[in-house]
Amino acid sequence: MLPDHTQGKIGAINNVFGGGNAAPVQGDTQVNIGTAVGEDVYLVKAFKTGDTLPENCYTKNGNNYETAIGTAVEGITYYRKYPVVGVDIRGNVYGGGNNAEVTGNTNVNIGKKAE
Repeated sequence: MLPDHTQGKIGAINNVFGGGNAAPVQGDTQVNIGTAVGEDVYLVKAFKTGDTLPENCYTKNGNNYETAIGTAVEGITYYRKYPVVGVDIRGNVYGGGNNAEVTGNTNVNIGKKAE
């Protein structure tokens, strides 16, 4: 049984699957677990050319993220920054799907890679 949800926390989940739920996956899957709470993650965010960029919008220059302001430009990849809040995994972690075939490789990385 999962605990009650606490506002502001991601909470607890059962199983983690890297592939589809009863649906085949064509290609590879990758599951990354263990980014430290308090760090940030940057995820690609799609904008149409000319869209006004919101706060917490970034572009990537090498290994660095730089604040993006103004309007979206064609051919530029934009990222949104999200804080890592953590989760309590109560079940198992699988690189593949739930009752599903993965035709490529499955990778599960637990813990942050040393730099």
